[in-house]
Amino acid sequence: MSAETLTFLFSDIEGSTGLLAKLGAGPFGELLERQAATLETAASRHGGRQVDRQGDGCFFVFSSASEAVRAATQAQDDLAAAEWPQGVAVKVRIGVHTGEATVTGGRFLGVAVHRAARICAAATGGQVLISTTTRDVAADALPPELPLVEAGELELKGLDGRERLYAVRGSAALAVRPRPAPPGLRLADADRERVATLLREHCVQGRLTLEEFSARLDELYAAATDRELVAVLRELPEPAGAPVPASKRFSLLFLLIGSVQRRGPWRVPRRIFAFSLLGAPDLDFRQAVLGSEEVRITSISLVGVVTAIVPAGIDVELGGLALVGGNDFVTRDQIAQAPGGPRIRIRSFALFGGARIKHVRPELPPAAS
Repeated sequence: MSAETLTFLFSDIEGSTGLLAKLGAGPFGELLERQAATLETAASRHGGRQVDRQGDGCFFVFSSASEAVRAATQAQDDLAAAEWPQGVAVKVRIGVHTGEATVTGGRFLGVAVHRAARICAAATGGQVLISTTTRDVAADALPPELPLVEAGELELKGLDGRERLYAVRGSAALAVRPRPAPPGLRLADADRERVATLLREHCVQGRLTLEEFSARLDELYAAATDRELVAVLRELPEPAGAPVPASKRFSLLFLLIGSVQRRGPWRVPRRIFAFSLLGAPDLDFRQAVLGSEEVRITSISLVGVVTAIVPAGIDVELGGLALVGGNDFVTRDQIAQAPGGPRIRIRSFALFGGARIKHVRPELPPAAS
């Protein structure tokens, strides 16, 4: 077995867990196939071949570093131009590195392969990050329309030393700044990952030095509440589009027959009004982020039962009126609520029906993709 110098390209979808929760298993599976096909088409046009694919991640190998960079940017262009189900945005991270690897049984073994995978993990959705080695090999063969912008120097997990990375065409702009959870709420892993993405963007844009970026990452992963999260973002500007419009502070649900379901990760507005003829909303708050310390839900239905699954730690106040039926807690863990903690007030008015509350212990958040 002899070592070969090759260029490795890894990709994965940013926020894939949220896409699965929003689309459901069937449409999400179709989305995975489409994005993988888009990447494979771009790679094959530039002499690359797919080595492996697991979940939402793809692995390609190229004999030419410059062609690998071209394939990555072509794939990002094609993904950005595609129309996705329910209007979702598919943001793919791509990392590229050139180095030696041993080929055995169709497998590529070597530190260079792991370095390429770690570079992919450091990218943000819509971004192509390449190593210094790939930059040095490919730069002279790339056209002017593919500029390489220094993105900073990072420690890659499990690898010695620090790696200076470069972004192709700069960084993908973030349209919305992650809004911290209401005061007093504890953070989820997804909250920290969104802010880590923002910090990387500010570092690439020169607002943070590499030392400041590293220090703030340490602060971020040590943070436990939203107040600490706000401190991590101190003195950094608000990206365009961050303010929440007044229309997003409440949600109006209207249905004649059927139900409306909100599950998985979602941001809960301050007020929800639900009007239904035959049916009622089904709301799961286990992975939700409340938009204020108190959320008020008013459900008015002719026939229907509003169901809410609420994790322990969030107080629930239930009231309303039903001519036939009523309101009840199906399960409720006997756990004291934190003083001043978040609260959900539910008022259900029904001719036949009411409200059913499942007060349960919270689920562990899914692993970030």
